[in-house]
Order: sequence, then structure tokens, then C-alpha cells
Amino acid sequence: MAKRLAVFLWLAAQAVPAQTVQPISKSMVECHVISTMMLDTRRAQSSPVVQVKLQQMADAFIKASVVEARAEGRTSETYVADTILEVTPRWQAQFGSLLKLPDTLDWVDYCRALGLDRGIIE
Repeated sequence: MAKRLAVFLWLAAQAVPAQTVQPISKSMVECHVISTMMLDTRRAQSSPVVQVKLQQMADAFIKASVVEARAEGRTSETYVADTILEVTPRWQAQFGSLLKLPDTLDWVDYCRALGLDRGIIE
């Protein structure tokens, strides 16, 4: 019985994927890209006030990501630019798919919460 329990626990532990947590600086870059994508996809439907707010949010996230990256010990001058190049194609696909809308909206909520928590946005 003890052997079966041990095997079950071992198998259960194998089924749980290792959770990786990305650096906050990368999340901030993603929030920059999301803000930029929102601005680009809604430009025709948005008022000038909304467009300015989205641009300010994108700018604020990129500035904060540089500061955060340095605080994390990422001293490469190209880290933020490289990360933008890495995540932009994924977000272009996200914004182009209605099936991915719930995940996109979750990220928009996350970015808002992160921005408010870190004083990046008001």
C-alpha cells in the first residue's frame, strides 16, 4: 500500500508542470507592446484623448521596463529592444484572433493592475 501511494505521489508530481515566472521587466515590455497594439488597432475608433492615454501608457511602460531591467541585473543595452522583438509577433497574433480574446483581456487587466501597483499609470 505504501509503495502504491509513493508511486501515485511521484506520478502526480510529474504531471504538474514547472511554473516559470518571467521577470517583471519582461511583463512591462509586454504591457508596452499591448498598449501599442491597442493604439494601432483602435486608432480609427478612438477619440484623441484615448489615443493620447494609450501612447502615454506605452511610453510609461517602456521607461519603467528599462529601470526594472537594471534593478534585476539585466545590464544589456539591448535587453528591452530584444524583448520587444521577441514578444511583438506573439501579440500581433493575439490581437488578430478572436479565439485569443479572453487571454488578451486578462493581460490588459494585468497590465492595468501592474501599472497602478508600480505607479506607472494613474
